Amino acid sequence: MSCCHGTGGLAGQYKFGGRSGGCVTLLSVAKLVLGLILGSSLVKILDQFPVGVLGTLLLFAGIELAMCSRDMNSKEEFVVMLICTDVSLVGSSAALEFLCGIFAS
Repeated sequence: MSCCHGTGGLAGQYKFGGRSGGCVTLLSVAKLVLGLILGSSLVKILDQFPVGVLGTLLLFAGIELAMCSRDMNSKEEFVVMLICTDVSLVGSSAALEFLCGIFAS
């Protein structure tokens, strides 16, 4: 299980049907080809992508990542999971950015 910034992307791919390393490779090659062919005009295209769709994809990736909490068999494991979650949210501005994004809409 990866524990880096790519974890959300892997969880999202898994949630939407990607079950092998081939889907990651295919997505990487597709991004590389699009970047080489379209270049800077790709940024203009991606700017037009609806933020709501990205938020929905992020929600499903987060739910998929949270599903591992179902495997907690004891209170000690649950407390460790909560502490890790709290440190992640407090240590970064992710929660604040999420709330600001909601109220700014």
